[in-house]
Formats: sequence, structure tokens, C-alpha cells
Amino acid sequence: MGKYEIGRVGKRGWSRLLVICGVVAGLAGPAGAELYGVFTDQLDGMEMLGRIDTTTWTIEALSAAKMDVGAYQTGVSDVDEAVGLFYFVANQGKAWERSIWTVSGYNGSYLASTLSATDLVTTDCRLMAVDGATGDVFLILGDATDMTKEALALVDPVTGTVTRIGSGFDLGGYLVGVTAFNIWDQEMYVVGNGGGVNHRIFSIDAATGVVNANPEITVDGDVIQNVVTLAYDEVLMRLTALLYERGGRSLVEIDPATGVATRISTAPIPENGLPGSTSAFDDTVGMLYYVAAVDGSGANGVFAVDRDGELAGSSVLADGTDYLLDTTPRLMGAMPEPVPEPSLVALQGVALLMLGVWRGRRGVARDAA
Repeated sequence: MGKYEIGRVGKRGWSRLLVICGVVAGLAGPAGAELYGVFTDQLDGMEMLGRIDTTTWTIEALSAAKMDVGAYQTGVSDVDEAVGLFYFVANQGKAWERSIWTVSGYNGSYLASTLSATDLVTTDCRLMAVDGATGDVFLILGDATDMTKEALALVDPVTGTVTRIGSGFDLGGYLVGVTAFNIWDQEMYVVGNGGGVNHRIFSIDAATGVVNANPEITVDGDVIQNVVTLAYDEVLMRLTALLYERGGRSLVEIDPATGVATRISTAPIPENGLPGSTSAFDDTVGMLYYVAAVDGSGANGVFAVDRDGELAGSSVLADGTDYLLDTTPRLMGAMPEPVPEPSLVALQGVALLMLGVWRGRRGVARDAA
């Protein structure tokens, strides 16, 4: 057994405490996080990280150069809010390999590192989650020793080295990109069917890679097959999901131990079209953002849903940049302002990230199988 250790200090632990105290005491909550998306320039096919103004619904360009990422999986991304880093996996135009991309929310500078593993299929990477307490980046990859299974793994964003955790599990069919992470119980949540038909909520222990529970999800006593988005609210300490139902979507709270889902929305959020898994959650104010068709126009936009499951706003995005962007984000993430400035180094004329940012979280030791 190998040992992976990480210890970083943490101002975010204090910010969490202040947020929770503010909620308990009835004080005014903190300002919301900034929303970011990865957008494609329609002229050259390259990508860039853009900031989304959720008041005007306008895309604002960041200053760094665009990225030639190749192909990437819609929705498979996450953010480390404490240090302002946006992660996603793409192939850099090479079908036989995948790279993890780390992009600064401060100015769009980036680092791409090829994934490397001995007993995992790095090209089969469709689930990602970041532990907001430690900054650890988790992937779920195909198991090279048993092609019927998947396995949990840690990835080092600087080197691309992937470290397997545990012996693997069988999700059956699963929803690409639909994940959430519980920092308090150190569990990663994904939705699969276990080889059956109905949706199950899988709770995966981040330290051991063991599936702690995988009950069928039920709403009003009925098993379901219509989960489209997951989010873990770190302030209220609850797992929420959007369900695609007749007439729109409904926000529910899921008990991961039993699978019982309790409705939060008082009425469905009207929308048209079934979108993919592109979403982001801002737990500073409890706002869930996701991409869907707006106003029956067929044009995709961004929806915002508050903690009560009510629609707070929606709009097709406007391109406020000097580029010709496809205004539908394929990846999104929310990061609190101000985003920290990264340490930069010039390498072959491209500004790359030095990821030795100070954060000091509590030490975490994980067993790697």
C-alpha cells in the first residue's frame, strides 16, 4: 500500500465557519461567487475561460491566451474555490491520451499535464470532483484490470500522475459529469444505475474508494430515472439534485444513505429541451447554475436556481468579448471573488501556473491501492 499525504493551511476553513455563523445568526450572507465558463471561439476552434456576469448575462474575456484543448467531455470539470483554479480533462487532439487542464480564474493562464496511470484507463474519464477542504482532485476512471468496473483515483494536476484508491466498483450506466463532493463526510457522489434501470446515488469514500451506499433514488415513493444535476451545499450540508420532469425541472434534497429525495421546489422550473450536465454551484449564496434551452427559442442559456428551488433568473448569454464565441458554455464553475493571483513562470512563451499556492488545509492521508 502506498501513502498519499497532503497538508495545507486553510483560510477557507475560517470562511466556511463565518458563512455558517452568518446563516445561523441571521446576518447578511456573503456576496455571491463569480461564474465562469469554457467557451469556443468559432473562428479558430480554440477555447478560452470567460467570466459570466450574472446581472447582464454577458461573457467577459480573461486576458490570457486561448487554449487548444482538442476534444473534451461536456460537464466534466470542477473548481478549487480557495485558490481560484478551474479543472477539466481534454485530449489535446490526441485520441489515445487525456490531459488535465488547470486554468486560473484570475487571468485564464493555464497548465496542461498528460494523465499517467498503470492500472486505469485514462481515456475513460467522465467524472471529476474537487475536495473543497483539501484541494484534492478526484477522477473516476475505467479499471484496466476489470473492464466492467470503474475506480476512484487522485490526480496530481502538475504532473498528471494518477493514483488509484481502492479496488474498484461497478456503477453500471452512469451520468457523465454529474458529481458532487461532501467535504464533511469525505464522500464523492455520482449517479449510476448499478446495471439496472433506475437511478441510484453512489456514495464513494474518498479515502478508501469503497462504495458506502448505492440506494435507488425515490421521489414521492417512486423510483426515478430523471436526475440531471447534483450539487452539495456545504453551508446547509445537504445533497441536492435537479430532476427533469414534465413541464420543467424540480430541485430535491437526496438522503444518500436511503436514496429518499424530498422536494424543495414548490413548482417546476419551466424550460424547454433536455440539456447536458453543464452546471455549477455557488454555495456562498446557494445558487445552482445550469445550461438549458431558453424561452422555446432553441438557443441555450444559463438558468439560476436558489436554495428554495425557485428560478432566480435565466438568459441566453451575450458575447461581450472581442472574439466570436459560441455562447453556450460546455463547462462551468463558480469561484468567490477576489480570485487569487497565481505565481507565473514563462515556458515557451506561454504563461503557465506554478501551483504551489498557499492554502494550508488540514493534513489528509489517503491509502492508495
